Amino acid sequence: AVVSTQSRGTMTGVAFWESSTLGSSTKNTLQGCVRECANTNTCSAVSYETRYKKCELKVKRKGTMLWQNSNVLSANLHCLLTESATIDSISQCYKNVDYNGADISGKAIAGVNSVEECVSYCADVEGCVSVTYNQADKNCYPKNKRKGDRESAHSTCTSVTMACLSANRSLVNRCRVVDKLFAGHFSEVTVGSQDDCFAEMYLHG
Repeated sequence: AVVSTQSRGTMTGVAFWESSTLGSSTKNTLQGCVRECANTNTCSAVSYETRYKKCELKVKRKGTMLWQNSNVLSANLHCLLTESATIDSISQCYKNVDYNGADISGKAIAGVNSVEECVSYCADVEGCVSVTYNQADKNCYPKNKRKGDRESAHSTCTSVTMACLSANRSLVNRCRVVDKLFAGHFSEVTVGSQDDCFAEMYLHG
């Protein structure tokens, strides 16, 4: 299995296997399959069978195991999200704080050279929604809450909330649905623009 040149978040020759899927449908392209996942609650990844154009939606980011199949393309939605964000858009999501607590047990790693690498690592960690990166010791801490349990100022730490990356303009333009209202809401606030609305979203876990 190799990572496809079309995307660092897409694997060729590998199926993400789960005992049950969120659903399957026929899609003409992998992109259509990924779009279906993006619009489905709890979907984190897809496997796309190229011969029969079969799209399977997965709950876990890499399924429960990997299964070799030369006719399958698989994609991790969280990895694609990270990849689609430019360095400029990621830097807009930086916060010079430590997200204390909410660490994912056993998933902190050392020897990470940049916050961008830390963010990429988070994309592959099940349940990771934010990270704190300490540039002094090069440790990366995946978190299961968007801002940890609390924020605290820290001179050598940078923290990033993964949902902030969805406010990257190019991604929003590809995924937005025009002239439709998503019924129900978590909260309501008056903002000046669509970008401000997405920024407000990622501030709330």
